Amino acid sequence: MSRLPLLLLAALSLSACERDPDAVLRSLDSARVPTEVLQDLRDDGARMFATVQPVPPNSDAPRAVIARWVDRDGAKASWSFDGIPVLDVRFVPGSEAALVLTRTRELVLLPSRSAMPSHIDSEVLGPVSVSRNGRYVAYGRGEIPDVEIVRYDLARGQAVGGTQDMAPAWSPVLSEDGSRLLFVSGKTGAPELWELDNDHAAVQRTDRSRDPVPFPTGPSAPIWDRNTIAFEDNEGVRIVSVDPPRLLRTVPGTLPLLSTRSRAFVVQDPAGLGPRWVSFEATEVVR
Repeated sequence: MSRLPLLLLAALSLSACERDPDAVLRSLDSARVPTEVLQDLRDDGARMFATVQPVPPNSDAPRAVIARWVDRDGAKASWSFDGIPVLDVRFVPGSEAALVLTRTRELVLLPSRSAMPSHIDSEVLGPVSVSRNGRYVAYGRGEIPDVEIVRYDLARGQAVGGTQDMAPAWSPVLSEDGSRLLFVSGKTGAPELWELDNDHAAVQRTDRSRDPVPFPTGPSAPIWDRNTIAFEDNEGVRIVSVDPPRLLRTVPGTLPLLSTRSRAFVVQDPAGLGPRWVSFEATEVVR
């Protein structure tokens, strides 16, 4: 297997002291315990590592993790959910806040790591997508298979639209400013990508009978950069154009994570060999 190029702009910076993308990766990996995965990273260098909890055999229990918050200086930081299993946790870009999906399926906001959580919604299903500007959140809500997608405005503290009659729906992804929302729905009998437009109407974007396009199945939310999304399925990490939807490239790895200051994202190795940068800019179209 050929080595993927590390395509990253030289201006990428996760902290004032980490201008070199390779140094960022070394810093991430040096702070990670071998049994952990990188859950999220913040522009100032703070990061969240997670230990995936074992699932009992023949169980349909959701994936849970114990998350460890590490400050930009590499020191472990205590936080409100230290040592407590959760279903998802994400930093809110441009702030010190974090979103946590608890095991009781309550989505809460922590304004800072030591703050008390404030309630956002109940009966939430991950993964949780956060817009790149840090204002909007999208997630599933309901009981399987009757799950719809909600878009929530963190600045206004309220839901601002969502799907209706699209269940089962899952894996939402917000555009950089949160104005666009893609998600997967099995409403037609097969998984298809749909978009929620500004009038809160769902528009089908793919048709598997004519031109099959992969769809997200991984535990992490898809990520969106300009006209491209990246997400995980059982073949690896897929890079797909948005307009029109088509597969551009597949790269080996898991758990893609976005850096808000770059045009690249972090992909992790399922064998535990460490993270690497992958560019969104894929020009080859897979036929």
